[in-house]
Parts: sequence; C-alpha cells; structure tokens
Amino acid sequence: MLPGEAPSPSSSLPASGEFWGQAPSPGWVEQLAPAEAEQLAPAEAEQLAPAEAEQLAAPAAAPVDGPQLEEPYPYADDQVIGGDSVGGVQRRLLERHPPFPPSEVIDLCRIEAQDLMEVKAAIINKMASWDQGGDWMGSGARALDNPRSATGEDSLENLYKILEDLKETGPLSESFSKLQNKVRRLP
Repeated sequence: MLPGEAPSPSSSLPASGEFWGQAPSPGWVEQLAPAEAEQLAPAEAEQLAPAEAEQLAAPAAAPVDGPQLEEPYPYADDQVIGGDSVGGVQRRLLERHPPFPPSEVIDLCRIEAQDLMEVKAAIINKMASWDQGGDWMGSGARALDNPRSATGEDSLENLYKILEDLKETGPLSESFSKLQNKVRRLP
C-alpha cells in the first residue's frame, strides 16, 4: 500500500503475534469491521469476552413483507383548503413558463404545488384551531401568499419556517400574529 492510499476491503489484519511478537491490545476487536472479525484465528476468537463476541455477530435482518409502497398524496388536485388547491397552485407556478411547457415542467410544477399545498394545509389547520375568529378554511391560504414573488406563492422554505414557528411557540408566536392580521384584512 502506498502512502495516502486507502486500504482495500480485501486486505485483512495480521493475526496476533505478527506485530513484533505482541498480543493484541484489549478492545482492538471493536475497531474491526464484521467481515474482518470473522477472519480471526480460532484461538483469538476464544479469547474474546462474551460482550465482544456479541458485538461481532451480524445484526438480524429486518423482515421484508414485499415492495414498499409510497404513501399517496393526501389531497385531490381540486380539493379546496383555505381557499386554494393543488391545481390552483400548479396553474400559478406554470404561469412563469412559456405556453405549452413540456410534460417534465408540468410534472415538476405539480410536485412543487403538492409540497407547497401540504405545508399550507398544515399551517391553515393549526391556525384554524387556534383562531376561530378568522376564516382559515375559507381564505387562509391567501394569507400565506407572497405578492412579491413572480407566482404569488411563498417559498417552501419560508412556509416551513412559519410551520416550525407555530409548532414551537403556538399562538404566542410572531407568525401567528402576522397571519392572524393578514387573514382578517382579506376581503
């Protein structure tokens, strides 16, 4: 092996007594990968404490019942939550592209719309439970819009920040006050 070169996986550690006639130091077995530990000489394996031997045993494999299915998206494209829907968000996202965009662009906008709407729905549901005076289920999504963006949608990152703020400090959060004021000013 050359200096700076990583050891190959097929290389094995020398058996005890090969380094200047010394026995291995206690605890060196924990540093071995399981494949290397299996290569121990029988005499060395007998010297292991029961706890060390258990550490070298291969972990039990998790049972596999079949292919893992993706969880379906919880909202239909036309399902209105807080006055908005996945389809509405997707249309606004597609407006930033030229007419008749390729199917890949349409698919990416749909995925982005689903992500945005899922976080918006979580925020709207939290706000509706805390602020019964606001029309959260009717127009709460409009309070989450960003008029300064090209599409009118706030970024997913900002929506997650709002959701985290609401989760951490609830109705006492700054996000709660801002959203409450916005929804009350909506027509």
